[in-house]
Amino acid sequence: MRCSNTSWGLFVSVAALWLLATAGHADSPQWTLLAYLRSAGGLAEAAEGYLQQFDNQAIGPQVQVLTQIESPDRPGQARRLVFQSGPIQGTATTCGDMDSPAALGDFLRWGREHASGEHLLLLVLAHGPWPAEESPRPGTVQLGNLAQALAQADTLPEAIFLDSCYSGTLESLDHLQGRARYLVAAPGLLYSPGLPWGRILTALARKPEMSVRDLCQLVVEQTCDFWSARPATPAGLVALDLNQAPALLQATRQLALTGLPMMNQTLADLTGARGQAPTWGPHDELVEAGTLADTLAGLTANHALAAAARRTGRAARATTLAAWSQQIGNDSRSLSGPGVFFPLRTVGWPAAYRQSEPAGFAAVWGSFVQAYLHEMTAKVALAGQDQPAC
Repeated sequence: MRCSNTSWGLFVSVAALWLLATAGHADSPQWTLLAYLRSAGGLAEAAEGYLQQFDNQAIGPQVQVLTQIESPDRPGQARRLVFQSGPIQGTATTCGDMDSPAALGDFLRWGREHASGEHLLLLVLAHGPWPAEESPRPGTVQLGNLAQALAQADTLPEAIFLDSCYSGTLESLDHLQGRARYLVAAPGLLYSPGLPWGRILTALARKPEMSVRDLCQLVVEQTCDFWSARPATPAGLVALDLNQAPALLQATRQLALTGLPMMNQTLADLTGARGQAPTWGPHDELVEAGTLADTLAGLTANHALAAAARRTGRAARATTLAAWSQQIGNDSRSLSGPGVFFPLRTVGWPAAYRQSEPAGFAAVWGSFVQAYLHEMTAKVALAGQDQPAC
């Protein structure tokens, strides 16, 4: 059966009884996917589409999906569904604001209590962190709230899959480092129906012995195959090793600290490097971090800055397990890693930078970007003064 909004009142609280009855079954799943699906903010169709994928694909005995889907017309209400071999089990629940750490934490506790797979995965469908947005839109799951909920969880997922726009960035790594081993996310826009989990779970059911790392690479490959049939739609995805995230964030932070005192001298090199790296976002405020660093290392004559840039480029490559894009915004250049905030003009400031620790990655990189914009504005103003009078 397919569970829809119209069947809300028909669910009964049998999930726990069913799970107790099947506990210890010889064919207990190897994989449990926790799927946290927001419907607010225009995501109802995408969320219901995931239920279709979970329902219609043949989930074998090695795969279990535990889902919470928000009611689009009843704020604070949700359904919890269990997809496994046999009938779909479901119950209604009060969830409150699904962007709150409390709601996220409650779902993680419920999922862990009922998960029977050896490997625990987390999928989040929500609006992502719009790069230059002052406040989150309806349907958002803020990564700071997700990180807070995960910090209080008894068991962490081995991989996090974010079906959210603009979530494959260094800012996301800064939030989620230490909260899982792997992260799969879109650096740019990700349109409905999002990640093809029907295909992914079918492949996983056929080869349940694959590693979590291989699964993350498989998600990128399957998404590439799915969206390549829709070449007019911008799409891209990266799989990242969060164990490597601290080294990448520290290298990028050190690059910023090295470049800050010499911003006036290296402005042209930075602008040139940025122009040669893939760029996207509503205001072209995101740039691919690894390519930016590698290109800067080849352009600058300053040995310290070049060395810092090379370290950042190496760290970005070590962090990236897989990457794919067919077009990011207006940029058709191939994507090879996560993005980072680096606008060419003053735009709204991302929440990650307003809420960061004073000496943390976001604060230091934010100061670097502000210094760049200040020098760029001053240069443009000076050039305007040099223009002959009409």
